[in-house]
Amino acid sequence: MLWLIYNPLASGQLAHPFSTQTIRRKQDLFSEKDKYGKTVNIDRPIIDEVEKIAQNHNTSMATIALAWLKTKVTTPIIGATLRCFRRSYQD
Repeated sequence: MLWLIYNPLASGQLAHPFSTQTIRRKQDLFSEKDKYGKTVNIDRPIIDEVEKIAQNHNTSMATIALAWLKTKVTTPIIGATLRCFRRSYQD
């Protein structure tokens, strides 16, 4: 069986603190309302924990999320065109 991880940062949910308003969050109404809106009570503690770990290690939340994912799968598909994601995954 092949698992395809297509969204390792959960549409940016794991890349920024929970209450941060990014351009993507403002524009991507599907992710905010339909995709993640129903699981906010489950997702928030996870996002908060990723933020704490990132602060403790003086790195980005994206780096922590991708590092965790790297222990679970061999090759996640990330936004390879975005330089900041490539750097985060390589860290």
